[in-house]
Amino acid sequence: MARPRTFNKNEVLEKILIMIWQHGSCGLSLDELARKLTLSKTSLYSAFGNKDAVLSLCLDLYERQYEQPMIDSFKGEKVSDCIRNFLAFSSRRFEALQTPPGCFMFNCAIECSSLSASFKDKVEQGNSAFRQSLKLRVLDLTTNKDPEYIDSLVDMLLVNLFGLASASRMNFPLSGTHLTLLDKCFE
Repeated sequence: MARPRTFNKNEVLEKILIMIWQHGSCGLSLDELARKLTLSKTSLYSAFGNKDAVLSLCLDLYERQYEQPMIDSFKGEKVSDCIRNFLAFSSRRFEALQTPPGCFMFNCAIECSSLSASFKDKVEQGNSAFRQSLKLRVLDLTTNKDPEYIDSLVDMLLVNLFGLASASRMNFPLSGTHLTLLDKCFE
C-alpha cells in the first residue's frame, strides 16, 4: 500500500514553477527539484510524473494564474483604454517581487532547443492561444475590422509585452516612461 502524500501538491507545483521560471529547465533535473524541495524523487514522480509532465503542469498553472489575468486586463470602453490597461497591468506584473523577472512562457521559448518536441508544441499552442485571445478582444472593441489592422495591433501588443518581459529580466524600470508616452499618443 502506498504511503499517503505528506505535501500539498498545488503548493509544491507553484514552487516548482517559480524555480523553473527563475533558473530555467535546461539543467534542472527532478533529482535537483526534489533536493531543493526536500522531497524524495519518488514523491515527485508519484505526484507529477516525469520532467515533461512537470513542465506541462507548470505551463498550465502559469497560464491560469498569470496569463489569464493579463488577458483580462485588456478592457475598457475604447481600444486605447484597453491597450493602456493591458500594458499597465503587464508592467506591474513583470515588476512584482513575488515572481521572478520575465515571463515563464518567454523563458520557455528561449530554452526551446533543449525542450522536448511535445513541450515545444505546448508552448507554441499557449502562445497562439494568448495571441488569439488578444485578437478577439481587439475585434470586440474596434470599429476597424480590417484583418491587417487587427493583426498589426495585436503584434504591437505582443512585441511590447515581450519587451517588458525582457526589460524586467534586465532590471529596467517598467513603470512610468512608456506609459506616460502612451498617454501622450492617445491625447
